[in-house]
Amino acid sequence: MIVKRIIEQRLSTTIFSISRLSGGDINSVYFLKTAKGNFVVKLNDKEKYPNMLQKEAKGLELLG
Repeated sequence: MIVKRIIEQRLSTTIFSISRLSGGDINSVYFLKTAKGNFVVKLNDKEKYPNMLQKEAKGLELLG
């Protein structure tokens, strides 16, 4: 999986396991167990939904 290699490079870690999480209709969400701890990664199609994750982050920031 190319995404696995990209995440390992960006986090400078090894991914031991990847599990898909449910709940979203638009994005794909995964739970990663890595040498640096556990992470949740959310992916979307930037062609279909440009700037979606940035807009979501801004919305969460406003709520916080």
